[in-house]
Amino acid sequence: MQKAVVIGAGLGGLAIAARLVARGWQVTVCERNGQPGGRAQYEVRDGYVFDRGPSVLTGPWMLDAIWALFNERRRDDLKLLPVDPSYHFIFPDGHDFYLSRDPVFMRKEVERVAPSNLEGWERYRQHVIGFWEGTVRSVMKTPMLNLCDLLRFTPGMVAGGGFLSMNALVERYLEDPYLIRALRFHPTFVGASCWAPGSAIYSAMQGLEWEEGVSFPAGGMNALVKALEDLAARHGVEFRYNCEVKQLKLDRHKVTGVELANGEMLSSDVVISNADAAFTYEKLVPEYAQRFCTSRYFDNASYSTGLFVWYFGTKTQYPEVSHHSVIFGDDVPGGWQCEGPVRFDTFTYLHRPTASDPSLAPPGCDTFYALRAVPNLSGIVDWQTEADDQRRILMNLLDGGVLPGLRDNIAVDWWATPRLFRTDLQTLYGAGFGLAPTLFQSALFRPHPKSDAIKGLYLVGEGTHPGPGIPAVLSSAEIVDALLNPGVSK
Repeated sequence: MQKAVVIGAGLGGLAIAARLVARGWQVTVCERNGQPGGRAQYEVRDGYVFDRGPSVLTGPWMLDAIWALFNERRRDDLKLLPVDPSYHFIFPDGHDFYLSRDPVFMRKEVERVAPSNLEGWERYRQHVIGFWEGTVRSVMKTPMLNLCDLLRFTPGMVAGGGFLSMNALVERYLEDPYLIRALRFHPTFVGASCWAPGSAIYSAMQGLEWEEGVSFPAGGMNALVKALEDLAARHGVEFRYNCEVKQLKLDRHKVTGVELANGEMLSSDVVISNADAAFTYEKLVPEYAQRFCTSRYFDNASYSTGLFVWYFGTKTQYPEVSHHSVIFGDDVPGGWQCEGPVRFDTFTYLHRPTASDPSLAPPGCDTFYALRAVPNLSGIVDWQTEADDQRRILMNLLDGGVLPGLRDNIAVDWWATPRLFRTDLQTLYGAGFGLAPTLFQSALFRPHPKSDAIKGLYLVGEGTHPGPGIPAVLSSAEIVDALLNPGVSK
């Protein structure tokens, strides 16, 4: 029986562990924290359930495929609730715009906001759905190990406008400034700028959402984590929590297992890292072998912004607030990246999971988080002081806007800064999305799912192809599964 050690119990680690045990592998998952989930960990405070990271679930068929490997049904373990409308965009002057998968609803919504853009909206909608179905769905399943893999999809990427900026693609079809600002926003969900070349590939995210809808797991995103963990565990995966991997063990340039922080050795035929890609190569690969790897790549790479996330529970409910709201600021250029300012729409992302599942807060109450892009730790920021400033900014914004009376209705609150991303998730510079998903840090130019230098080392998660976001992370596990089990039906 072949042995695999998986480093990290994030969604990518959980998915590949389940897939491999279904193929007959002996799998051990080592997680340095006390719970699974990675960025999708959760916390309960005074009866309020806080998902710490992802708030959007698309492509549930990717989960169904994992359960099907065991001849089981995902819906028996995990119920998904529809989120529709999926987003509410709120502009500084009071205008707003909703996004939905319902084409009838959207025709009325576009007519309400910008009736002269209706034809352009219909063309844009068909374009991004076609781009998702015709090109990007296949790109996400392809390992991208060599130039041939990339060139195979280049014609479709060119035809779909994938090498453009998201802003440029949207402006091809629409003229209304409100629609443009709302529809170009999707790359920001994964830490990309809508003005960056190549960011238009994330228009396919819209195509996926409009074709198949947006969901939220009953019980919160942590319910998805628990369901995957339970599935893998009951079929034989061994989970070790509070179990830190110190480094890979190599025989020349081949993996033979891992050494744990407590000195224990675990032997294995392959090691699959769900840790941050830069951390994997710079900290887990033994120093003598790093010169054969891609450490220079990480030295010269660019990293995504940091994130400030304010989690809070309220003593009252705000039933008029949507599950997902994006509140735009007055000025357009904003946000930061490690090399300096990068163009981002200034925004606050407000997540109200109790809009879909009221059980995530005490009766008559709501659970929220509000998120802003901030400098990552490559700059000099005193987060002891800055965290209080960011909380105050968010409090003033929300109390004076979509959550009136918030100041007097906070029951519990806490926050995460880039420092927490660095310590809990071990991301370089505390970057919220790890490597920035730029044009030349995507696909073939992202760390490969199969190491070029160390035999038996594989990567899953947002640090490898296809990149950040739950569908991409689940796809990375499918890719590694196919690489380790060639010829086996998915």
